[in-house]
Amino acid sequence: MSTKIKHINLIVGLLSVGVALYVFIESASFPLPHQSQLGAAVFPRILVILLVVLGLWISATGMKRKEDATIHHIKEVVLCLFGLIFYGAAIKPLGFLITTPIFIIFTLYILGVRRITSMIIISVGTTGTIFFIFRFLLSVPLPPGIIAL
Repeated sequence: MSTKIKHINLIVGLLSVGVALYVFIESASFPLPHQSQLGAAVFPRILVILLVVLGLWISATGMKRKEDATIHHIKEVVLCLFGLIFYGAAIKPLGFLITTPIFIIFTLYILGVRRITSMIIISVGTTGTIFFIFRFLLSVPLPPGIIAL
C-alpha cells in the first residue's frame, strides 16, 4: 500500500474519533431523561462508541493493508454519498419507514450484496430496530411521511 493511502486511512480514522468526541461532548446538553426513559443522549453516545471503535480500526488496519485504493472504491463512495443525499431529501416527505429500507438496500447493493433475501432481511431488521429504539425507548418521533403512525 502506498504511503499516501496509509496516511489517508490514518487521517480518516483519527477524524472519526475526533467527530465522535465532539458528538459525545455535545450530547451532554441533550434533555435529561424522564423517569422510565433512557434519554435523548443514549443513542448518540452508543453511536459515538461505535464510531471510536471503527475509527481506531480504520487507522490500525489501514496501516497494514497491502492493496491500493482503486477507482472502483471511489465510485462506491460517491454513489453512497448520492444515496445519502437522496435519503436526507426524501425522509421527510416519504417518511422514515419507507426511505430507510430503500436507502439500506441501495447501499448494500453498491457494496456488493446481491442476495435479495439478505438485503430485505438486513434493511427491514435495521429499520425496525432503529424505529423501536427511537419510538419506544427514547420517545423520539421519526418522520412519518405518507405513513401516519
